[in-house]
Amino acid sequence: MRKRIFLMLLPILVLFIGSCATLGFVGGNDTKQLEINKEQNNAKNSAKGVELTFKDDSAQSVSVAGEFNNWDASANPMKKENGIWKIILDLKPGKYQYKFVVNGTEWKTDPQNPEKADDGYGGQNSILTVGENKVMKKVETETVNTEKTNSTSGKIPVKFSYQPLTGGKHQVYVAGDFNNWSTEANPMKENNGLYETVIYLKKGKYAYKFVVDGNWITDENAAEFVGDGFGGQNSIVYAGNPEDLNSLRKVEFVYKPDKPVKEVYLVGSFNAWNQKADKMDKADDGTYHKIMLLKPDEYQYKFLVNGTDWITDDNAENFADDGFGGKNSIITVDERFPKVTLAKEDGLLLTYGIPTEQSLETVNPLSPTQIEFKTKAHSNDVQKVYLWKNGEKIEMDKIAEDGSFDYFRTIVNLKNKNEEFDYYFIYRDGEKEFYLLNGEISENLDKDKIFHYSSAIVKPFFTPDWVKKGVIYQIFMDRFCNGNKENDQDFHEWYYEGCRTPPPPGKKLKPGQSYYHLVKDWYDIEGLKKSPYEPNGKPDWWSFYGGDVAGVQQKLDYLVDLGITIIYFNPIFEAKSNHKYDAADYMKIDPHFGTQEEFKNFVRECHKRGIKIILDTAFNHTGETFWAFQDAKKKGPESKYYHWYEWKKWPLPDPIPADFKPSDYYECWWGFGDMPDLDYDLSRPNPAENGVKDISQAEPNWDVVNYVLGVADFWVGEMDVDGFRLDVPNEVPFWFWKLFRERVKSLKPDAYLVGELWSNAVEWVNNEYFDAVMNYAYFKDPVMRFFNMRKCNAKTFDRDLKPGLLSYPTQATQVMMNLIDSHDTFRYLESAGGDVDRLKMAAFFEMTYVGAPHIWYGDEVGMMGGHDPDCRRPFNWKYTEDPQKVALRDYYKKLIKIRKENPALMLGSFQTLYAKGMMYAFLRNYQNENIIVVINNENTKKKIIIPVDLPDRTVTDLVSGNRYEIRNKKLEIELEGLTGAILK
Repeated sequence: MRKRIFLMLLPILVLFIGSCATLGFVGGNDTKQLEINKEQNNAKNSAKGVELTFKDDSAQSVSVAGEFNNWDASANPMKKENGIWKIILDLKPGKYQYKFVVNGTEWKTDPQNPEKADDGYGGQNSILTVGENKVMKKVETETVNTEKTNSTSGKIPVKFSYQPLTGGKHQVYVAGDFNNWSTEANPMKENNGLYETVIYLKKGKYAYKFVVDGNWITDENAAEFVGDGFGGQNSIVYAGNPEDLNSLRKVEFVYKPDKPVKEVYLVGSFNAWNQKADKMDKADDGTYHKIMLLKPDEYQYKFLVNGTDWITDDNAENFADDGFGGKNSIITVDERFPKVTLAKEDGLLLTYGIPTEQSLETVNPLSPTQIEFKTKAHSNDVQKVYLWKNGEKIEMDKIAEDGSFDYFRTIVNLKNKNEEFDYYFIYRDGEKEFYLLNGEISENLDKDKIFHYSSAIVKPFFTPDWVKKGVIYQIFMDRFCNGNKENDQDFHEWYYEGCRTPPPPGKKLKPGQSYYHLVKDWYDIEGLKKSPYEPNGKPDWWSFYGGDVAGVQQKLDYLVDLGITIIYFNPIFEAKSNHKYDAADYMKIDPHFGTQEEFKNFVRECHKRGIKIILDTAFNHTGETFWAFQDAKKKGPESKYYHWYEWKKWPLPDPIPADFKPSDYYECWWGFGDMPDLDYDLSRPNPAENGVKDISQAEPNWDVVNYVLGVADFWVGEMDVDGFRLDVPNEVPFWFWKLFRERVKSLKPDAYLVGELWSNAVEWVNNEYFDAVMNYAYFKDPVMRFFNMRKCNAKTFDRDLKPGLLSYPTQATQVMMNLIDSHDTFRYLESAGGDVDRLKMAAFFEMTYVGAPHIWYGDEVGMMGGHDPDCRRPFNWKYTEDPQKVALRDYYKKLIKIRKENPALMLGSFQTLYAKGMMYAFLRNYQNENIIVVINNENTKKKIIIPVDLPDRTVTDLVSGNRYEIRNKKLEIELEGLTGAILK
């Protein structure tokens, strides 16, 4: 979308300018009033820290994210007191950009704070100034002087060392929990190319990263890592004995009821508030007991009695508001509790974090007769894991590990699709067996809690086979090919009135003005970088180039020859903009792209050639030009479409003043008035409606719901498209997507539904919502760090990929949209500084990894482009005049052909074989086919020996034709720098 703003967009931008680690989000315009209480701030300034306050009655959770916490939305949650959200931050003097994060997804600027800065995406960040003579002041906080402080003061010296990947002088800092993730608090000094510093820390466990020339880099030499919340990893360091700090402690919880009860469960932050995870055992004296093995930390908890009554433990040492007018009990687990060393054969099992529900995470039908069972155990905690199935004990294979858990899997083949059976999991450790049952893990086998499998109970989640075997090609219609000059934009539509005329010679457009125009020279791209009409060097948002359906049809031979099998179109609905996310009519193709019949014939022709079609849709908002909004805008409450939108006041001013704020009158996407939000739930304000999953808890706006479902009927049912890419689906209620999936799948059972979600999206990917998501978090971001910026090694790359493979159902990983760039990002080659070898490495990995490869039109011929709209340049059909571009396209074509000819690369399992330095190797296996992929991401030739659990044999590189030998379960291979081999 134009000026697209996403939760994960800042990490991408930062990577473009040289960062390795993923940071938080900056973007968006404020749409609700947020308040700062300056008097309270100044009063608090006499104490320690800076207080921020925030008011939003609809907010369910609020945090503050900014430069002071690495833009981490989870780092600084705010507490609600008397209707005001508050937080005190300990900050050093200086300026910090920040935003409020509402309900975990919405990033809000602070309109009450006069200091602001552009966020780079059309919105603003607020600026917090800490220092004298400012609204917000900072009183001295405790700092550690490493020259004066020693271990006798209660702090422990911790040495940090960083060895740059490249030579030359660098500015290196260490940032972490210990300095509030400050990028300047702890500089590191260089000594013979090694950067070091010593920091004195209180006894504890800390997450950290290095900040090198402004880039966030994981310390790969750390012994332990933790996710940073955005697809990357923070390193872990211990001040003190790691064994003492990280060892489990034996903690006994006791509940004494004052009357007879049926059952009691212990529920808390240690088990993710799972109401059925930890049942308490009743003793002879009537008390209930539960022993937990917990790591040192602070935990909140309650007792759940009879499944309905939440009871605070009055004997707890501390308490916290539970958000519902009551209190949670708090326990601090430390050295007071006996230490338990976790190891294999000790007869102890750490249970928290292990799922005990019957869900796709544990039982997953891959087909009507092939069922995948998965579970996990804490690292090195158990000897073996079994699946018990109707009396048969099946040993499960350990398929992966991520430093925290070991993952186990087995696949059961049924005799027929109607077969039913009982099952449970068995953990074997030492002389003991533990049973993973429905809702609990116990040493006692409760036969009433054995799982039962049937196709009626376990709803299957089948993803489209054609996507698993496909290669996706994304086309921005206006910029691909102009095949019919007669339908070029002439801007005769009513909604272009007043914006068809350029500014006078020598003048620029004024704020709020626009000039829609056709660029007649297909290869004139200068305006996309710097418009002659916009002030301050801004790009041209209003230009059109004339691409259309006829143009794509004329280039079908080109696409078939390349080998792609799926076309993903950015929106093609009638709309005012060139990006078409501001629909004027969802049921009509834009007339400047072609006619309905023309598009229908185009789809028919694509299907004949084996190409599927998916459409981009934005259902959270319409365009301002949309017929229903126009009717509501004119008639107000008298309009039968007025309730389709969330109006705050009406009518709109006439004429519209220069300082008009649309969000003061109606809810709109990030404050952009040309994209008014649809109202799906009449019982809640936007955005509170978006997190609701149970439709019975909502008041559906059925007029809106039925209309949007009708859009699916039209495009899938009548126009025969094969699926949808769903824009910002987190801004539409969960319950609606369930209805949408049911409707689409009823029309075409193998239709593809892929959501645009930039971070972990496990709760969206299942048999109720989407088949997959655009894989920014677990594909694009790691690929950018490893291949493009080359700021992390293969070990980190492998670790960053793993959550995507282990979090989602197997059939979902096979249809993930694996992209390296898109209409919302820099072009990959642009961010690589034009280095074609880096692009080729990314393409090589894309075509050999798990998931559906995605190509942003023109990448295959080396197109460049910076931030939107520059990344949406017209396709370079003159590529044939440049031998390097022709060679790049041939390389893409060859890789696509190899992928399509080898089922293991499309459908096979994934196993890491080697990850050292910049060398990476993995195995793809499907049925009887094994393919080993080896990547040398170094600049120079490298020889490695890879352990391979395969018989002696000769393997052939499908790229070069070179042959290699596997001998004694080892493969020795030498590769030139920035190359790869696909060994079959």
